[in-house]
Amino acid sequence: NEVSTTSLISRWNTTKTSSGSSASNQITLPLETTGNYNFMINWGDGVINTITSYNQQEVTHTYSSSGIYTLNISGTIIGWSFNDYGDRLKIIEISQWGSFNPGNSGNNFAGCSNLVLTATDVPDLNGVETLSGIFSKCIKINKNQEVVLRQIEKLEESLEISNLVKMQREIDMIKNILLTQDD
Repeated sequence: NEVSTTSLISRWNTTKTSSGSSASNQITLPLETTGNYNFMINWGDGVINTITSYNQQEVTHTYSSSGIYTLNISGTIIGWSFNDYGDRLKIIEISQWGSFNPGNSGNNFAGCSNLVLTATDVPDLNGVETLSGIFSKCIKINKNQEVVLRQIEKLEESLEISNLVKMQREIDMIKNILLTQDD
C-alpha cells in the first residue's frame, strides 16, 4: 500500500473529546462553508468516502470502536479551520501535508493542543493570503519549537503570493511567539 506524496496524512484519537466535539467514536473534519472540496478520504478503518461539500453527511465518520486512526486524504481540499472548536483535541499528528491547502480563514489548527507535526513537506499555499492564528494554542507544537520554526521557514520559502508583505509580518509574529514561549 503505497501512499501518495500528494495526500494529507494525519492521526486522530477519537477519545479526546471536548465541548463541541463529535462523540468518542467519531471524527468530524473542520471543513468550511467557503471551501473547495473534491477529495477521497480513507478513514483508517477500511471505509473510503468522496467529499465534495463541507456539509455532506460523510464529513463525520463513526467508527465501530474508539481509538487512534490514521486518515489519508487525497484530492482537492482548500479550506480547513478548527478555530478552537470541534474535534480540535482529536487530531494528534500530521505526518504529511501533501496538496492540502488551509484556505484563507486563519485559525486553521487553533486549539489543537494535542497536535504534533512530523511532516517534512509543507502545505500548498497557492492563493493563501493569511496564516493568522494557524497554530494558536497548539502547546505541543510550541514545545517543539525547532520543528515548527523549520516548518515556518519552509512556508516562507514556498510563499509566492501577492500579499507577501502581510504574510511576512504574520510569519514574524508567529516566530516571535514561539521564541518567547516557556516550556
